[in-house]
Amino acid sequence: MREYAERDILKQGNHYMRHVAAMTTEGLYSKSDIAAELAHRDIEIERLKLVIQEAEANTKDAQRYRWLREHGRYSGKVLVDHADMGRVLRIEKQLDEIIDAEMQRPNT
Repeated sequence: MREYAERDILKQGNHYMRHVAAMTTEGLYSKSDIAAELAHRDIEIERLKLVIQEAEANTKDAQRYRWLREHGRYSGKVLVDHADMGRVLRIEKQLDEIIDAEMQRPNT
């Protein structure tokens, strides 16, 4: 299976031209230099995908617990106890910290 397909550089527009200009300016002429840069970007993409997955998981948990918090009693049964409320607050705080940390990271 091929890793790289034929690409229409005209459709890539400024994205393509920025990379050509940057690679020329930085002297990335060899396949090894270019592969090293692509590997770096792959690592960053994988890291960000994990951050997104973690944030999505925390968001789903937070949404569930927020619903339970708002609808704490159903047919006379308590659906949310104090331990659940603490977990809701911890999840919301963790999600805020993840988002804040990612917003503070410099673009590499």
